[in-house]
Formats: sequence, C-alpha cells, structure tokens
Amino acid sequence: MDNKYKWKLWTVLILSILILLGLGYLHYLRKGTQPAAVVTPTPAETLAPSGCPTCPADIVITDEPASTPEATQTPAQETATPEPTQEPTKEPEITVDIDSDDSINRLINISYPVDPSYVPKDLRVVNIPSSESEYLREEAANALEQMYKAAVDNQVYLRIVDGYRSYSEQLALYNYYERIHGKAYTEYVDDHPAASEHQLGLAVDLGWYNGNCQLNPCIATYPQYQWLLDNSYKYGWIARYPDKKSDVTHITYSPWHFRYVGSEEAAKIHDSGLTMEEFYNRPVKAN
Repeated sequence: MDNKYKWKLWTVLILSILILLGLGYLHYLRKGTQPAAVVTPTPAETLAPSGCPTCPADIVITDEPASTPEATQTPAQETATPEPTQEPTKEPEITVDIDSDDSINRLINISYPVDPSYVPKDLRVVNIPSSESEYLREEAANALEQMYKAAVDNQVYLRIVDGYRSYSEQLALYNYYERIHGKAYTEYVDDHPAASEHQLGLAVDLGWYNGNCQLNPCIATYPQYQWLLDNSYKYGWIARYPDKKSDVTHITYSPWHFRYVGSEEAAKIHDSGLTMEEFYNRPVKAN
C-alpha cells in the first residue's frame, strides 16, 4: 500500500478515537451537572384546604399557625434574684428597771455603781442556817427560804455564808484583800465598794451545811451543786459569776455567789445562758 494512503488512514483512525473520547467526556460532564429529580408527594401526603371532604381521616387539619417554641431565656436575660437580707440580731428588750437602786433588777458592777450611802429599807434576817444573822431584802429572803426548803427535800443542805454588806463593810474587805493579795487580785473579787451586789441586799454567798469548800470554786464539784443550777432560777436566783465570764463581769468565777432578780427575769437569763451584763447589754467599761 502506498505510504501516502497509510498516513491518511492512521490520521483518520486517530481523529476517530479522539472524537469518541471527547464525546464520552461531554456525556460525563452533562450527567454530573443534571439537577436532582423533584419528589412529588403522593395525594395521601398532601394537606387539603380546611374543610376538604376528601381529606384522610387520620390527618388533623387546623387553621391555627404552628406553635412557635417559647424563646429560651439566656443567662444574661434572667432576672437576678436578690439575696435575702439578714436582719440584724435583735437585742433583748429590757422591760425591767435595771438602773434604780431600789429595783430588784438593778444591774451593778464597777461601771454602774450604787450610791455609797444606799441602804435597802426592807432588810430582814433570813431564816436559814448561818454562822451569824444574815440579812436580805424581804422579797429575796422569802424566795431564798422557799428554795432552801425545796433543797432539803432533795437532800441538798445549804447554809448562808454572807448576805447584805454595807458600803463600809465592802470598803474594809476590799482594803484587806488588797493588802493580802495585791490590787490585781482584788480587782476581780466581788468586794468593790459601791459596786457589790451585797450592798443591794439581793446577793447571797451559799455554802454546804458542813462548811466544806466555803467561798471556794470546789463547791461546784459536789453533785448537789447541779441541783442549784437547775432549780435556783425557779425561785428568782441566778448564778451571777459563772466560769469563763470574768472578762464580761470583771469578777472571778464565783460559783457560791447567787443573785436575786425575781423568778420571771431569772428564767429569761437562765435560758439565755448569758450574764446580766450580756443579757441587758451593759458591759463593764474598760478603764
């Protein structure tokens, strides 16, 4: 075969192959860009207008718009709830006279002294065992005698060590203790002239009938002492200078010292667990 015809034949063959390849590529491009088929809902899925008699029975038709979920409140939109305001602690209301010298509730200490010339008008001898005659104000004496009888009924046997003391007696005792023990010790003993409850005729130092632990903290180690703590307030008496309160009362722990304030106030003070200074908010002032 002539070389000229061979060349033409190969040319035609190559062009044919190229045309076929081109057509195949165009078909590929057209297929990739064709839009997806639109799915047409069946009649059962089509919601007919309201009141349509041909609507399927299981399809509920409503003219109301679809409910829109309520907007969720973000933390920034939340209304801040104010923290409860703590009310200030209310101080006990003072309903008794703690200032008049003749009041059975007179609060007395080195910051609130009594007039040096004060002498109670209704002092009388207390009918309770004692080494010598001891005096108290009438109301206090009556209450102590009742408490003494109740104590005996409970096998608690008391005696009076000391009752009313005048200003001059207080002064003499104070000077004696200062001379023997020094001023630092004496400052915390209940013998301050014009600042001792004994001058009010409303205080008593109690002891055991046998004299053991007289004017000594060991009096509180006896089982019978608990009876005094549990019952004295019922008769208007309170343990005036309890343990670990000397920084409040300015008087050393004196478990033998009891003070008459009347049964109503005694119950309040006893239940509060406070001293008179704390209960009436009358702290001893710093020197």
